[in-house]
Amino acid sequence: MISNSRLRIAVVSSLDWRTPPRHTGIRELIAASLADGLVAKGMDVTLFATADSVSNAKLRAICPRPLREDSALDPSVWNLLHTAEVFARAHEFDVIHCHTDASCLAYAEMVDTPIVLTLHETPTARQLPIFHKYARLATYVAVSEASKLPGLSYTSTILPGIPMEDYRLSNSLGDYLLFVGSIAAERGLEKIIEVAEKMNLPLVIGGPVEDRDYFEKVIHPLVSDHKLVYLGPISSERRNEVYSRALALIHLGDKLQHFRLSMVEAMACGTPVIAVRSGSNVEIVEHRKTGFLVSGFEDLIEAISQIRLLDRRKVRQRAIDHFSQTGMVVQYLRIYEAAIERAKDNIRREEAALRGQQIIY
Repeated sequence: MISNSRLRIAVVSSLDWRTPPRHTGIRELIAASLADGLVAKGMDVTLFATADSVSNAKLRAICPRPLREDSALDPSVWNLLHTAEVFARAHEFDVIHCHTDASCLAYAEMVDTPIVLTLHETPTARQLPIFHKYARLATYVAVSEASKLPGLSYTSTILPGIPMEDYRLSNSLGDYLLFVGSIAAERGLEKIIEVAEKMNLPLVIGGPVEDRDYFEKVIHPLVSDHKLVYLGPISSERRNEVYSRALALIHLGDKLQHFRLSMVEAMACGTPVIAVRSGSNVEIVEHRKTGFLVSGFEDLIEAISQIRLLDRRKVRQRAIDHFSQTGMVVQYLRIYEAAIERAKDNIRREEAALRGQQIIY
């Protein structure tokens, strides 16, 4: 049983940002949470990430800095070097767990070590061939039911988990609306600004600027209003203060099948979430208990007017019950155990097939 074994696990993070990220990066945050959680369970963990990463696991780094922070680094080169380094050492591990993209699957037939791939985004239909080709050799895990692509065989859905002790519950009822995410036209920011003005509430915006032209033309001119504040990317040091003092976090963006970890982080601080009733949002927010799921502008107005009625302690408890680091780690240990047994079965079948072959001269 896994509980009696010290598995050798490779956790492969993305190179886009540091692991854990300084401000944004769901892959990197989950890889960091998982690696540290596995170490706490007594596992022998090696984290493959950028050289500036911080972890309780052993760190193995090829890339010196995050790719998104240094334009001199060619992603096509460093991602290949990163993945090649992992699989050159495949024999050192009982399981390799990738939080990257499907490129790791290209090594599946070259190594005996089982591969677990967490799909943080929904693959496109055009990407299906590579997933189908290696489905027998790799284990696919979804981060939400909504993120699953029909026609792709997933072994399990494991909701992302974070170390709840890093997040603080505030006794405050909150005094501003909060948006956290990349700044771009499709995020629904204009509607959030409109409703904040209508309800005469301050709005705080946190996150990196993805669309500079949109930010300069639409958002920046409004920042001079004392009721609209742009903080930039929110660091882990500021995270508790920003989330815990908010009346509610609002998420109205597109790509609704994607799992938004900012919603879980807000809930961990006791802050309710208001989100569009669609995609993975319905797996995160418990309507009228930990926030509100809305369908339109009037729903949004009503939700904000009732948000103070919610018990912030229960909001945090929902996060602890469903999105904890410990819960995620336990589920992944079960996945590893199944993947290891599956790999052994594959090897036994291949050996039996070879023994049964006749040599014809």
